[in-house]
Amino acid sequence: MRELLSLMKRLLFLAEDVEKNKDAVKEVRQELKETQRELKELRHELQNVSEGMTRMFYETQRLITEERHEREKLELRLQATPSSQAQLPMAVEEPQ
Repeated sequence: MRELLSLMKRLLFLAEDVEKNKDAVKEVRQELKETQRELKELRHELQNVSEGMTRMFYETQRLITEERHEREKLELRLQATPSSQAQLPMAVEEPQ
């Protein structure tokens, strides 16, 4: 009789543990869903930042090229003006 009572107690404790584990699994699944949602949002934000940085890079490159062309045009205009040749220094070195 004692063995039967002991087995029933163990069975009851095991049933309680199973219920606790079920609740824990349910909670972990909910946390996983939330984490996956947050990760998806972060990926979207990272994509937006990456696209913005790419646009900034190309815009910077465009401005650098445009500025170089403007300097070249100015140099050509100055070289083409006979009166300015006497006033300009022979060579202007750009800083490196």
